[in-house]
Amino acid sequence: MTVPQPSRSIFIYTLVSTLIFGLLIWVGAESRPSVSRLLLAGLGALLCAGLLPKILHQFIDRFGRHPASAAIDSPQPSANALNLTIESTPSQGEIYLDQAQALILVLDHEGRVEYLNQYGYRLLGYPQESLTGREWLKLCVPASEHKPVLEALEAYHKRNQLTPLAVEHPVLTAEGKLRLIAWNCRSVALPDGCRQLLCSGLDVTENRRTQNSLEKLSCAVEQSSTSVLIFDRQGRIEYVNPAFSLMSGYNADEVIGRKPRFLESPDTERKTLLDLRATILRGENWQGEICYRRKDGQHFWVRARISPIKDEQGHIDHYVSVTEDITDARKHQMQIERMAFQDPLTQLPNRRGFHQQLQQMLEECDEQQQTLILYSINLDHFKRINDSLGHNAGDQLLCRTAKMLKKEITGQDLLGRLSSDEFLLALRNVNHDQATQFGKRINRLLRQPLTSIGGDSRRESGLMTASIGIASFPEHARDTNELIKCADLAMQNVKQHDRNGYRFFSARMKEALEADLFLERELQRALQNDEFELYYQPQVDLQLGCVSGLEALLRWKHPQRGLIAPDTFISVAERSGLIIPLGQLVLRKACRSYQILDLLGLGHLRIAINLSALQFRDPLFPRTFQQIMTEHQVNPAQIELELTESMLMTNIEEAIMILDQLKQLGATLAIDDFGTGYSSLSYLKRLPVDIIKVDRAFVKDIPDNENDMEITAAVIAMAHKLKRKVVAEGVETLMQEQFLRDNDCDYLQGYRYSPPLPESELTSQIARIDLELGNSSGNGRCIQLEFDS
Repeated sequence: MTVPQPSRSIFIYTLVSTLIFGLLIWVGAESRPSVSRLLLAGLGALLCAGLLPKILHQFIDRFGRHPASAAIDSPQPSANALNLTIESTPSQGEIYLDQAQALILVLDHEGRVEYLNQYGYRLLGYPQESLTGREWLKLCVPASEHKPVLEALEAYHKRNQLTPLAVEHPVLTAEGKLRLIAWNCRSVALPDGCRQLLCSGLDVTENRRTQNSLEKLSCAVEQSSTSVLIFDRQGRIEYVNPAFSLMSGYNADEVIGRKPRFLESPDTERKTLLDLRATILRGENWQGEICYRRKDGQHFWVRARISPIKDEQGHIDHYVSVTEDITDARKHQMQIERMAFQDPLTQLPNRRGFHQQLQQMLEECDEQQQTLILYSINLDHFKRINDSLGHNAGDQLLCRTAKMLKKEITGQDLLGRLSSDEFLLALRNVNHDQATQFGKRINRLLRQPLTSIGGDSRRESGLMTASIGIASFPEHARDTNELIKCADLAMQNVKQHDRNGYRFFSARMKEALEADLFLERELQRALQNDEFELYYQPQVDLQLGCVSGLEALLRWKHPQRGLIAPDTFISVAERSGLIIPLGQLVLRKACRSYQILDLLGLGHLRIAINLSALQFRDPLFPRTFQQIMTEHQVNPAQIELELTESMLMTNIEEAIMILDQLKQLGATLAIDDFGTGYSSLSYLKRLPVDIIKVDRAFVKDIPDNENDMEITAAVIAMAHKLKRKVVAEGVETLMQEQFLRDNDCDYLQGYRYSPPLPESELTSQIARIDLELGNSSGNGRCIQLEFDS
């Protein structure tokens, strides 16, 4: 670029001035001053004061001019040689411009590049001097920007040109990429009358990208439904978004500069707040649930995440809190927990809720070295009250009992309802004598006349009483489950004796409990090792005179103790829940036995198995029964399911529903031990059962006991009226057989015909019984089998 020597100073001055104006914009955009920025600011002040031209002229006279330029004032041999020397040697000012971290551009009046510094070439990716003389607009400005750039220049030329033109537009690099440049331009008139446009530009691509991101973030925070607070390092609020104001009721002006203690509610545990502060002071994130207080005094719960913000040196500078209102969700969760941990009838903790709270009480008592007394309270004959007065009356009785017990305890005690008629009550820090007196008082309190409940037409005379078992922590047990078992065992001991009383857990009961636990572990091992087998007792058909069925009776073949009868272990299996897998084992073994009998021509025999209450109430049992029948390809009608009267009467409606499901699957159903419970004819006729079994208690004294004979005859007649078959258990004598035959009993079972036998002895015994009955009855309808000797 050729510049006449007198204008070189003007050219360099103008370029430097323009550069300073551009850099001043950049300085103003930053928040942290430095020495170089302060220097630029000072240069800007000198420029605005009109002092910079003089200083620059002095600077150029001293440093910026080539030695040859000093010779203008003195004669020289050749003017052309002088100009050549000046043109070929860059001035000190041009060197400074090339080193500037800004794009310095000079355009002639036709928009061609007269000068571009080295930084400009590096930024655009072009070789040095390759743009000189070329049209800047067409080469380096996107076509979409041509019009707005030309319009801005035209407007600039029309107005006062003393003020620089400040514009922002993208430029194209040699690779075709866009860079956003913030320009500061000034039109300069040269001595020869030509005008040039001097521009300084800063690459603000990244700055604008960051700025846009920050603006989006700021907009998102402002419009977010989540509350956002920013605190300084001392914990004073510096910023809140509109969501916070909507959530808390406080405007930003009311909270900025304050510490957030005014928001805290006493519902937040102190240890939670201490943990919060300790965590964020360590520079770690904290999250949890806090209860805040609105401006109107109402409390609300938030889920908060509080994070420290660190500066470049890693020091905590601010804190940001993001909170979400979870009041409704927490209320819903509390409602779910109430349903899961609370009895809906009495509003007391249920088994799960009581267990959880008792665990906490035991931990506190252990730390404070206090005692705890646990009462297991069971209402006597509650089932009879339910059956005679109805379930509504039973519910009234339970609610009344809960209300009476609540009045006897304080806030530090605990009361819960575990099952239909069982309550648990825990008292803290009482001695043995106080526990005894409280047990007496509860026993007297619950002894209430039953005339106060039920409808007028169905009043029940008598008293409601309770059996109470008492256990002490830590004397009897230190574990929650063990303590409940001890109290329950003491209560069962009361029921086994005289009911209507109370009893402390004793060492003897503990020995029995330990024996039960040992037996439970033994049962688990026996199930794994398949130590159980079935014995079968034949049932005979009096009309056909032959064996028509078998009752499967479980035996435990213990490796050390030998054969163990079910009376020894069934109760433990029921309490531990092992009765479910044990019942499935019995069902499978019975099906395998039937398959063998069927192969031997005895497929007409039914096999009866006993169901436990827990097994019968298992919602998966009907499906399990069907799967096992299908798995062994056994007709469900050949498997007779026996249920006790008491099992069915506990909840008659539920029992009928389960029986209907089993009946639809094809099973044969029987009521075992009939006459020992409290069933009524109205319920009996609704039960979809096929067979009624008269309990052995009514058969064993025939013919000596006339009452038993009348009851047995009446049961047979009633069952036949209801179109049910009858099985009499415990038949041992010919006179008993003859009485039952005379009263048209359908089937007989007992030692008169055979004791329970293992499967290996069964076929020969069936053949013997059939032969004897066939000869005595005189009919030939029994199937005669011959076996190899």
